[in-house]
Amino acid sequence: ARWFALDRFRGAPRPRAWIVRDPSLENALAHAPPGAGAPMAFRRDALTWRMAVPETGVLPFDGLFPALIERGAGVAHPAARLADTGLRLTALTLVHPRAEDLRQALAGLIRDPRLRLESGGPRMVAEFDTPHGRRVLE
Repeated sequence: ARWFALDRFRGAPRPRAWIVRDPSLENALAHAPPGAGAPMAFRRDALTWRMAVPETGVLPFDGLFPALIERGAGVAHPAARLADTGLRLTALTLVHPRAEDLRQALAGLIRDPRLRLESGGPRMVAEFDTPHGRRVLE
């Protein structure tokens, strides 16, 4: 199965996945629900990282649980190489019928005021400030 259930994607383009970085992938997986994946090592040019990859290609909570990543020691985040275009994530809303369970699953991994959880049919909404105003992807 392909990662992030890409083989089953249907409909209009929309946010499908997000990633949480942790200095210890093992620590992140210890706090993650079953099905969050097994560690795999990756390398591209000078970049190295490890990422948890689910066997089925689908992350828990209908894909709304984040992919987990650990950057290589001493390796700068790839975004540091990019020019600042003025794009800023202002909110990420995860909507799921088991929103409280998802909130508990995320509690040991991330605390970010931009992250919101709501009850409803599974979907992800990302809000950005841009040089051209607010944009919403859903």
